[in-house]
Amino acid sequence: MMAATGHPVSQAFITEMAEDIRKQRLVGINDESMTLVEYSPISPSWVKRFLRRYSFLKTILSRSIEAARIKELSSEVVSQFFDIFNQVLTELDIQKENVYNMDESGYFHFIFTNEK
Repeated sequence: MMAATGHPVSQAFITEMAEDIRKQRLVGINDESMTLVEYSPISPSWVKRFLRRYSFLKTILSRSIEAARIKELSSEVVSQFFDIFNQVLTELDIQKENVYNMDESGYFHFIFTNEK
């Protein structure tokens, strides 16, 4: 089972989504003055039972970033990347507002707050 990002979802994420669905079902039934329907908390084994019921859904164990990739990453390498990136933007006369998908992980902020 993959999220919209293409990454595998965790069992905690599945539980959270199920909890959100349950809360949406209560909209219009319960209000501040009266509780007509109440659900008990989702049990820790609920996700396993859910996946067993819907066997076409599969889970996989995701692996963390390889140690070699982490080892090669340093603040100098990241700074060098952004120096080159800013140079390309300048050379090609690309406006900052035309840079897309960088702000999702915080890099957009880094680029334009660390300009030289």
